[in-house]
Amino acid sequence: MDHNVLSEGDAPLGAAVIKVIDHHKRDRPYDPRDIIEPVGSCSTLVAELTLGLLDNDPIVCSLLYGTILLDTVNLSPTAKKATPKDFKVISDLEELFTRHNRSSGGSPLFSSRDEFYKPIAAARADISSLTPGQLLRKDCKVLKTPEITIAVPAMPLLAHVTENSPNAHLKSTYSSLSTNVKSNFRTSSN
Repeated sequence: MDHNVLSEGDAPLGAAVIKVIDHHKRDRPYDPRDIIEPVGSCSTLVAELTLGLLDNDPIVCSLLYGTILLDTVNLSPTAKKATPKDFKVISDLEELFTRHNRSSGGSPLFSSRDEFYKPIAAARADISSLTPGQLLRKDCKVLKTPEITIAVPAMPLLAHVTENSPNAHLKSTYSSLSTNVKSNFRTSSN
């Protein structure tokens, strides 16, 4: 799920793959069992398949809902990630939450889409407890060819951390990370 070609290390598992669900460009031969469609979130495709089956499980529905919102930046038009299908599935899940609240007599899980999205987006962006190594691996893209392997980490670094800032404890982490990256670069380029 969420990738339609196995990595080199997972290639031996190919015979065990029975279905691919992905929202990226198709990079594998056509298979009628696959669901490969360009939507904002792979969870949109999963939710579409499971709506009606898991309607009585608000936890699973909440997890799908939150993931779709994260992947589409809360369905933001400026992010240009959400598709009509993402909007439809979010609407279907919100209707399901409303029905569940009415039938259970409980209070709503959240009062607005923003109320649900903001805390999980903040948690996703919080890097304050990550080590330099974890920062390097957090969003690292790897390109492999028979001749070379290139890793490109996307590192969310603060431009300036002062002693008095709320993130002052990160100053040594960023200094260490910068030193490690520089020394690794010198080592690998020599």
